[in-house]
Amino acid sequence: MASNTRYMIIFISLFGLSLCSKSTLIKLTTAVFSDYDPSIRPYCQGHEQVNVTMDLAIRQLIDMNEPDQIIKLNLWIRLRWMDCLLTWNPSDYDNITDLIVPFDKVWTPDITIYDSVSQEFYGLEKFRANISYDGAINYNFPTVTEIQCQVDVTNFPFDKQMCPMQFGSWIYTGNLLDMNLENDRADLSALKENVEWEIPRVPAVKHVEQYSINSDPFVDLTYNLYLKRKPRFYEANIILPSLIITFLATLGFLLPVESGEKVSLEVTVMLSLTVFQLLVADRLPPSDEARPLLGEFFTFTFILSGITTFVQVAVINIYYRGDRKMPVWMQKLVLRPLAKITLTRAHLVKQKARDDDNKQEVDDLDNTTKWQTLSICIDRVGLILFIVILTIGCIVIFTNFT
Repeated sequence: MASNTRYMIIFISLFGLSLCSKSTLIKLTTAVFSDYDPSIRPYCQGHEQVNVTMDLAIRQLIDMNEPDQIIKLNLWIRLRWMDCLLTWNPSDYDNITDLIVPFDKVWTPDITIYDSVSQEFYGLEKFRANISYDGAINYNFPTVTEIQCQVDVTNFPFDKQMCPMQFGSWIYTGNLLDMNLENDRADLSALKENVEWEIPRVPAVKHVEQYSINSDPFVDLTYNLYLKRKPRFYEANIILPSLIITFLATLGFLLPVESGEKVSLEVTVMLSLTVFQLLVADRLPPSDEARPLLGEFFTFTFILSGITTFVQVAVINIYYRGDRKMPVWMQKLVLRPLAKITLTRAHLVKQKARDDDNKQEVDDLDNTTKWQTLSICIDRVGLILFIVILTIGCIVIFTNFT
């Protein structure tokens, strides 16, 4: 019985304290907000300017849309300012030092992102503010926003981007609302990894601008978001396959004419390179200002493969010239020098016939062999030039990546 009485006394005491504390909190809230208008900027004697301190944490890079040049981010924004109208003495209210109230109970600065393409700054007016007894207000909220980011694709897929994010008041000038940085860079400690992009750093700087339409200054805080693309996916799925396909074009010079596949192989290479070029083009913004070096590579190899196709057509045409007589000047100026350069043995028939019928047969065989030998020489010279030009072109293009 005594034990039950003891528990009853404890319960009544705790319940009474709870009611007392709740009553005190209601009295404090009523007293603080009795004459307060949240639509009016805080103004106190000697404190005309409201100082807003901002800190930014990047939670996630959700998407980087290169064709539309829009980046989508998940941000954590922390704002802090003083409101001299929201103060109280903690000793008068059971030592309560903080109040947590909905955003619409207090005045909040109209901070916005200048380069945002979103219809609204989600989160700024949807969470709760923490008010300290000395008038300090901390307003922390998450937001998902889309901002314009000019993309330079010259070095794609080894490119680096810089996307500035400008935060500032849309209506208040610097004389009424000043902004300051909590830190000189954004907080990346809670950043989630992105599969395509790295965020090495996000430095911040304060700007004070003065425009011709208004003599008062405007303050903004700019966070420069530096991005570095992870190129491994493109190396394995675009660059390496396209290099292999391009070098497969050399097989067209090695295939015998009798196979009938020399031209079809070169055409297949050109079509494959076109497919890869379209894949790259779908990932990039349409712009005349900056052409990606990877696109230059595809254009270069496409033109080279086109020239190779014409060479193969010429080789086949020469090979099947048959018994047509080769001009003497062509033998001296073209066939013999090319045969020496390419180390091709010219199977020229030099025997003389004893009668007219036999002589005609030997001459026909001799002319056919000459044309076939010339086609082999052109094939080998084309192979050497193709490898040299392709190697030099690849070195020049890929060494320009920075």
